This record gives sequence, C-alpha cells and structure tokens, in this order.
Amino acid sequence: MQTVLRTIRDHCVGADDVTVMSTLSGRSRAYDASLIARAGEAILRADRSLIVHLHLADRGAYLRDPPLTALARARGLRVVISVHGHNFPDFADCHPGIVRVALSQAHHVICLSDDASSAAAIAVGAGRVTQLPNPIQVDLSAPAASETEPVVLFAGVVGTRKGVDVLVRLGGCC
Repeated sequence: MQTVLRTIRDHCVGADDVTVMSTLSGRSRAYDASLIARAGEAILRADRSLIVHLHLADRGAYLRDPPLTALARARGLRVVISVHGHNFPDFADCHPGIVRVALSQAHHVICLSDDASSAAAIAVGAGRVTQLPNPIQVDLSAPAASETEPVVLFAGVVGTRKGVDVLVRLGGCC
C-alpha cells in the first residue's frame, strides 16, 4: 500500500496538494498512538475545503482509523475511504458491524475489486461505493514492449496467493 500512497502523493492524484500521514509504524503501540494523534491534529487544523482520504488495509485499521473519520466528519470535512487488502470481503462477512461502523462515516468508499465493492455495498449501500484500480506510474519515455526483450516482473508478496507458483510454472525457471 505504501507504493500506492507514494504514487498518489508524488503525482498529486486527485488533488493539487496531497499529504500522506501513516497511523501505523509497527515500532510500538506508543509510537503508533502518536501517529494517530498527529493525524488527528492535522484534521483539526485542516481547511474545511479539504478532503480526508483514509486507506484501510488490515483488520486493525478498522478499529484504529474510524475515530479520525468521525473527527473529520464532525469538522464538516468530506471523507473518502479506500479499502485495501485481499481479505476484506471475508473480514466484512465475519465482522459486518465493525466494517459498517468503520465505513459509515465516509461520504464515499473506493474498492479495488468486485468482491470488495460488493462487501462494502452491504455495509454502506452501493450508491456510496466505487470500484477503482490503484494508480500506477507510467514511464512514457520507455520503449514499446514489442521493441524490448521479454521481461517478467513479479511484484507482491512471494506466495501462492499472489500467483508466484503460476509464474514459476509458466516460466520454466527457478
């Protein structure tokens, strides 16, 4: 998810000025609490014309970030939530109340897949959910694929969930 956030920030996707603030570091609970407080302070100082866009990527985010969403709504800010994580549909099915509370304060919810969009629609209604792929940076100066040697790039967690087994089987290597 950090690559997606860097792309959004570096290329000002969706806005002229994008600030990315993490609410999770993994260093310690105390440090993570300070990150959440810093994000809350930024929301309190934010101009009312700004949009607060939160990315919920794992189970803990559904407990950690909703207070920030509620704070932004209380200040009258527009709130968008992007749902990330391959397990969101299963998580939403097992914990519909948590997901409903986490997403309910958003004006709009963005999902990456059909399954995630369907799960989010159950929580907040289909009219507030849009399926939108992650932005990617394209090198417009790179030669066309037909002008280069074949290259295979595997990006993601190395495991069967991301299809590395299929890549190895098709490539006949490793």
